[in-house]
Amino acid sequence: MGGLLSSLASRDYVARSTFELIMKGMVNTSLEISIEELHTALNGELGNVAKSQVLSLMRELEGHGFGELLLGRRGSKTRFRWKSGPRELLAKEGFGAGPVNASPTEDAAETSTPPDAGSAVLVTHRFRLRRGLDVELNLPEDMRSEEADRLANFVRTLPLS
Repeated sequence: MGGLLSSLASRDYVARSTFELIMKGMVNTSLEISIEELHTALNGELGNVAKSQVLSLMRELEGHGFGELLLGRRGSKTRFRWKSGPRELLAKEGFGAGPVNASPTEDAAETSTPPDAGSAVLVTHRFRLRRGLDVELNLPEDMRSEEADRLANFVRTLPLS
């Protein structure tokens, strides 16, 4: 099972973002997670994610033996039950040590980018972080306030010394 999660994350932006949310503790990391909770969190991170994309990911994880997709009936929510702790599974593959798949292959980059992100014009912004250290951020020219909030939240989750 080892490389399957890495492979999945490299070709599917919903999988990659799901794994990142799990590792950051931004979604329920117990053995069961509601599809609704995950869908809501992914929409907060990525914007326009269909529930069918989340279900498709969970079906694929189920097919590889990582857990079981339990369909909601009689008031029960549809959820995914992990075979073992999701953070532990992901940590075994090195998730959480840095960005998941920080340098995807060219093919993976094409399929792992949300559909509306490809045509963004990026503008370089320079920021003096501390004396003698400037950092640069390449941000979309048409960046929205919600996206700036998401970026700020992401920076807050980085491991700091």
